[in-house]
Amino acid sequence: MEEARTDQRRRGYDLAPRSVTVNVLCDAWWKTKQRSIKPRAAERYEDHLAHIRRLLGSTPIADLTYERVEQFIADLEDTPVRGGRTMAPKTIRGCYSVLALVLQHAQRRGKMRAAIPKPDLPAVRRPVLTIPTRQEVDDLAAASDARLWAPVLLAGYCGLREGELLALHRRDVHLAAEKIGDEVVPPRVFVHRARNKTSGALESTKTDRPRNVYLPSIVVDALALHLAEYEAEMVVPVTASVLQKSWQRARASCGLDQVRFHDLRHAAASIMIAAGLNVKEVSEQLGHSNATQTLDVYSHLFRHSWSGAIQRLDAYLSA
Repeated sequence: MEEARTDQRRRGYDLAPRSVTVNVLCDAWWKTKQRSIKPRAAERYEDHLAHIRRLLGSTPIADLTYERVEQFIADLEDTPVRGGRTMAPKTIRGCYSVLALVLQHAQRRGKMRAAIPKPDLPAVRRPVLTIPTRQEVDDLAAASDARLWAPVLLAGYCGLREGELLALHRRDVHLAAEKIGDEVVPPRVFVHRARNKTSGALESTKTDRPRNVYLPSIVVDALALHLAEYEAEMVVPVTASVLQKSWQRARASCGLDQVRFHDLRHAAASIMIAAGLNVKEVSEQLGHSNATQTLDVYSHLFRHSWSGAIQRLDAYLSA
């Protein structure tokens, strides 16, 4: 018995009572974590925790070995999801990340003496973007519910997220240019919150930072007509459910069943890049956390010519 205990200590796992299971660790971690995250993130964490509890919950800490965690990953890979598919690598990695946070919390509380090494995780392949063309954006807007024509154009030309659109109040819309100090500020919408599509609650934006999204004339004209016709306080005068049903009908009528509402953001990014906006401007319009994120997703859309670049450099140096 003593030899077994020594071996267990050598492997780095605490000799906790067998009543202390992964479920107990999850409860202790979640009690501290849920107070500091947004509802949107909480839903994602709870989904991952549900898989951890299902596959590992009854496991005592003393039995939680590297091999057991490896089996957990394998079981996740075999987990069926909607459409007859198995769990996506990104979701598997998310579940493991939450498990790692739970175990780190247990370590800090003295329930485990050492971390379990990270197992091999499935690789996440970069998805191929579906980018509607400008004409397809116009067609999808025209095929949408009349109350959603202008909001679809706003998403397709300016890149607002669905939750941001659903939270946009008419007082956040400024359709005339304004002089502020020495600068003339173009027409814009002020994006400072998002609506949770599941609960309907208002929360902060994805990056927790408000931003101004500047509007091209085509969107200014569309919003002016929209706000004059619909007097609701919200720019999108329907629920998330109604918006999605309208979107499904619109894309079906346009023969674009593969296009998600979120793909309107990709359309907006491609239009901005084609129009010559630089990466910083595109990043700020889309509300990315930084320009690196914009380049990670859209670098292939930025046209680049070393010949033209050197010509500009020569012109500058010879001036």
